Amino acid sequence: MLDRMKWLMEGEGGGAGGGAADWRAVLPETMRADPALKDFKDVGALAQSFIETKSLVGKSIRPPGPEAKPEDKKAFVDRLLQIEPALVYAPDGDPAAVERMWRRLGLPSKPEEYEVPEDATKAGLDVNDLRALAAKTKLTKGQFRDLVATMSAATLEQKRLAALDKVALEQEWGEAKEERTLAAHAAAMKMGLDESEVKALTPKQLRAFFAVAKAVGVNRSEFRRQADGGGGAEPLAPGEAQRQMDEIRGNPHYFDAYTNPSEHRRLVSRMSELAAMAYPQR
Repeated sequence: MLDRMKWLMEGEGGGAGGGAADWRAVLPETMRADPALKDFKDVGALAQSFIETKSLVGKSIRPPGPEAKPEDKKAFVDRLLQIEPALVYAPDGDPAAVERMWRRLGLPSKPEEYEVPEDATKAGLDVNDLRALAAKTKLTKGQFRDLVATMSAATLEQKRLAALDKVALEQEWGEAKEERTLAAHAAAMKMGLDESEVKALTPKQLRAFFAVAKAVGVNRSEFRRQADGGGGAEPLAPGEAQRQMDEIRGNPHYFDAYTNPSEHRRLVSRMSELAAMAYPQR
């Protein structure tokens, strides 16, 4: 047999130069045609493949079966994590493993470790409450950062729009703003709002409650006395003041200082009052 193997390895010609024989000839007939052997040119290639396969088998990990003991399953997982530490493993009933999983995903060990975007302070968000809620709901650092950034941007945009609306209301109501605000507050309180809610009314809500005040007949003179300390001309919104100015311009006594001097002076004085209310920014 040894002579036969030597002959197969050296070739039929009795040496290296005699041409290679079919090394499969020494195998049982049932093995010779196996497709797994077709790419091996000689016994040496087959042996090399066997050595490499043996090495791979030694390094491989066989998953435990469904009936395996808990310690065997744990040993399998421990071995797997040694080979690839980046793997995340969180089995049921293993609090320590679950905790490691959350740490790998980015859950901080304490709420104070959550990083707060700069805009959160500008937006006036309660950072401590947000951190506590994030820790309770197990938000990762990245999730917390994205959530707070989104909330901050939305809050700042709301504040910007509210500021613009406040300026618009001041221009819209002009000298009548204080009186109309008082009337709106009174209407709101009659409808059940408390003092803190009334003070927090937005410009849009003030417009709505002032419309209610007009509809239900709020005593405007009473609010006017509160606003200016008693007496004085009734404040008007710029649009209404401009309409009254147009009416005065249509009165011939406004331009005639001789036919009725007292009426002329009254109209001129009233025109001056209306001008201050019609153009409050001037």
